Amino acid sequence: MNAARRPLSLLMPAVPGHARSGCQSVPANDLLLVSCSAVPTSHVLFFPGDVQNYRAKMAAHRDNFHWQRWSLEDTTELLSRRFPDSFVWLIPASRMHLQKFSCYDNFVTSNLFGAPKHSSNGHAFEHLLALLLHGGRQASRIIKGSAEFSDFVQEHNGGFSTGKSACDAAATKANDNLRESASPEKLQTDGAKGSCRIQDCLFQLPTQLTLVGFSKGCVVLNQLVYELSTAQQQPELAALMHCITDFFWLDGGHPGGSDTWVTAEEPLRELGACGATVHVHVSPYQVQDPHRAWIGREQRRFVRTLHLVGGLVQEKVHFEDEEPSLEKHFRILEEF
Repeated sequence: MNAARRPLSLLMPAVPGHARSGCQSVPANDLLLVSCSAVPTSHVLFFPGDVQNYRAKMAAHRDNFHWQRWSLEDTTELLSRRFPDSFVWLIPASRMHLQKFSCYDNFVTSNLFGAPKHSSNGHAFEHLLALLLHGGRQASRIIKGSAEFSDFVQEHNGGFSTGKSACDAAATKANDNLRESASPEKLQTDGAKGSCRIQDCLFQLPTQLTLVGFSKGCVVLNQLVYELSTAQQQPELAALMHCITDFFWLDGGHPGGSDTWVTAEEPLRELGACGATVHVHVSPYQVQDPHRAWIGREQRRFVRTLHLVGGLVQEKVHFEDEEPSLEKHFRILEEF
């Protein structure tokens, strides 16, 4: 059977993230995990935009049903085909205002409609690390006890006589690389039910990590850029940061009147120096809208500054000669 027809697919609701002092509850996000490969070589983390929700919720919404082909489930499957050799993690916003506006409060301080207020001393890296650890541990428990996944592995990789899956082998390799950067004692994240050590997790920290933000989801990537300098000062966060090989900004936008793209030179200098390739994909829907002219100006400054500081940046404008539309905005998910 073809691997693409029977992918690994998991939904893990309310996975705990980074526990912050002074907060009564631990911030949590749902995680959707999919892979078409029995031997994934990397991880892809995707942050969706406004409107994107679970298929059933979009179908029941009076406006959003028009765009249900871009639901969380469908987008995850689309990404698994775009990155066939990776574990794809889709991380929905923790709050959907009016079932329309994605609000990434757990990653960046946001207003009612999800417009961010960025800061260099935020908790985005810590929250991302905690989600990977706790999500990996939950997925590990599900997969290790799943006969269906055992069948999946045997179908697509000829079976394992050792009784140890390729995922375990990949995790072991990731652990070895990680321990070179940070001591195991430091790699703990408090969760709702105690601590989650890196060694307890099947996936653990990957050796290669790709971050993809679409539309409103780009606010998470922006916040991570602002935190690059401080993240390097903490061994466990630095280890995660150095795993990142690629960033994808896909037609970023949010309802605020500024800060759609990072334009400050210092955080962009850190981004350019981190060694990751920055991929910028935009459409006229965002960057040529005369009513939101700042988006295009900021996007051009983002690319220009990265070039000036020696960053690795690739830029593509999609549907450049076509009439701007929300449909073409979403279609970047198919084209990038």
